[in-house]
Amino acid sequence: IGTPVAWVVSRLLADRAVARATRLSPASDRAIDWRLDETGIELSNDLFFSRIRWGALVSVREEENRFVFLLTPPGSPILPKRVLTPDQQTELRTLLADLRASGRLGRGVD
Repeated sequence: IGTPVAWVVSRLLADRAVARATRLSPASDRAIDWRLDETGIELSNDLFFSRIRWGALVSVREEENRFVFLLTPPGSPILPKRVLTPDQQTELRTLLADLRASGRLGRGVD
């Protein structure tokens, strides 16, 4: 009984530490600009810049209210649909379909 309890407690403490570190990060409360094109995704604000090529993603999952770009379990960018117009959502779906069809998204197995 002690081992499962210790595991749960250690996991909760670790999650809490990660959440606190995220809140204390200077970039955590700033808006993020997204740019998506045929080569990949750019995420940036006045403090950071990140570029992810489509081949680095495992897949892109469309959910009811967001698009999840599956990169790594703890580091998958999420784009809320509420920030996109219906036309932008359609353009994104078309881009993703083209990337899947050409095998440029992940390993082409999405």
